[in-house]
Amino acid sequence: MKKFILLLLSILPFIATSQYCNTVSSNEIITPTSTIQYTTSYGNGRRAFNFSATAGVTYTFSTIGLTSVDTYLRLYDSPTGGTIIAFNDDTFGLQSEIVWECPTTGDYSILLTRYNCRALNGSTQLAYEATVSSDPPNLVTIGAGTGVVYDIPSYGFYEYSWSTMIYQQSEIDMEGEITQIRFNVQDTPADYTMPNQKIYMAHTTLSSFPNASVEEAEESNHVSSDWILVYDGTLVWNVGWNEITLDSPFSWNNTDNLLIKVENYSGTYSWDYPGFYYTDNPGTVAYNWQDGSYPFTDGTRSSERPNIKLLFESITTLPVELTEFNGENIDEYNSIYWVTVSELNCDFYKVYRSTDNENWQLVTTTQGSGTTVYMNEYEVVDRKFSNSINYYKLYQVDYNGETTVYGPIAINNITSTEIVKLLNILGQEVPFDTKGLVLEVYADGSSSKVYR
Repeated sequence: MKKFILLLLSILPFIATSQYCNTVSSNEIITPTSTIQYTTSYGNGRRAFNFSATAGVTYTFSTIGLTSVDTYLRLYDSPTGGTIIAFNDDTFGLQSEIVWECPTTGDYSILLTRYNCRALNGSTQLAYEATVSSDPPNLVTIGAGTGVVYDIPSYGFYEYSWSTMIYQQSEIDMEGEITQIRFNVQDTPADYTMPNQKIYMAHTTLSSFPNASVEEAEESNHVSSDWILVYDGTLVWNVGWNEITLDSPFSWNNTDNLLIKVENYSGTYSWDYPGFYYTDNPGTVAYNWQDGSYPFTDGTRSSERPNIKLLFESITTLPVELTEFNGENIDEYNSIYWVTVSELNCDFYKVYRSTDNENWQLVTTTQGSGTTVYMNEYEVVDRKFSNSINYYKLYQVDYNGETTVYGPIAINNITSTEIVKLLNILGQEVPFDTKGLVLEVYADGSSSKVYR
């Protein structure tokens, strides 16, 4: 039964080619603007509306709250019908809505009917508006295709599934950390909920999957650095762009390509599930699905890569933002520590020691954190310090060799057993080899009478 439903979905865009799904009763011109407008109320027929759309502008068409009867909306790629590029059904009384970001400037049309292209049978209005995109400059959009894929990234028609997508560095080309991703849903019931979803990210040197059969365990086959679990929770899908704020931001190196894997452990399925807009990109997608248990088996390579938006958190232009550099003596060792709240291309640190603040000796080298906007704490232990005042400097070195120096700081390691001068019984300072009764004065200011 499931295969039959999938077949219907796969041929749906071809049912209505070169015309509407059925003869229309009227065809009117509308002009969507930033102000919500409404059509005449219709109680019968199939009603088509032509409009001109501009690339990058988001258009909303809705019957929500404007009717108490069944409605169905279809968006076509021409003023006279043609290929369906978006559709939405009211799902038994919720009314219908299409939120669509226009990829190419041109003329389109929206058709208002009941389900299965039946004529309206009750008072119905269509609301429409246009919203200019207000995407920030740190939001990268990849893909503007209007094809619809159902099994990538999350397949709601099966209890378990996985999908993996490759996005090229040339498509991203943005510095910073990825803090949010967005997928564009073409059709779904309102607030379609999928629990137990995991999203991973990694760098990869691949621009596409090399084989038609792709292993599920990509972490051991396709990445050049460790997988990062960036999201673990519930995904709620609605028509339009859906924002997913990551639990753990992904530090993007802007050199390799980006690999995103979505694992679906929901354990349930529905007959009515989300469809996602995609742009054809050969060999950049792999997926698998099944009921009963998670499919650890190999998946199928595909070109139907979902359109995506990546939100980047900008990184400070300073190599390192250091908030603390200090040290203290802890019994038999000196602890030298520092804290950063951001790092950019930080390769490593070097700690140096001196007893005269002029001649310096390397204590150790510590690996840096690369690029990050989060707090990092470092500590170096020095057990070879001198019984004197010890000075320390911190050298921070970038990947390109540029060096920043912090310090010096000082740690007083002079102990109370060190004699700084010798006094006779008259209180006069005498040589250290003086014999007899003397007063030993120590570095901490204490003293003691001794007979030598």
